[in-house]
Amino acid sequence: MFDILLAGLDSFQSWQVIGGVILGTVIGMVVGVLPGLGPLIGIILMLPVTFHMQPVAGMGMLMSIFVAGSCGGAISAIVLRIPGTPLAAATLLDGFPMAKNGRAADAIGLAIASSALAGVLGGIVMIL
Repeated sequence: MFDILLAGLDSFQSWQVIGGVILGTVIGMVVGVLPGLGPLIGIILMLPVTFHMQPVAGMGMLMSIFVAGSCGGAISAIVLRIPGTPLAAATLLDGFPMAKNGRAADAIGLAIASSALAGVLGGIVMIL
């Protein structure tokens, strides 16, 4: 079982894969922040770009667009009281009052940190 995990980690150690994940994260955050767009639209718009990439790099880019887009919707929900994605609708109930009290950076940090922690824990559970 561990040899399969090590093979997966070995395929991730390419500059093209890591670059695709970083680019996907940036694009996902931008798409998530913009109201009306969302992670699915980001994936649809960037799908033709992945045709010329390695399969692992393309899938990593598309997955990072989805994850970062889902998390990025919390930023506009906290600052503008407009959820960037439907997933961030509950975030504005606690985040916007914190922003009105001058703690917008704390609210955004908590939203991103909790999303990252939940993503890592969910990934570990999925692997197991």
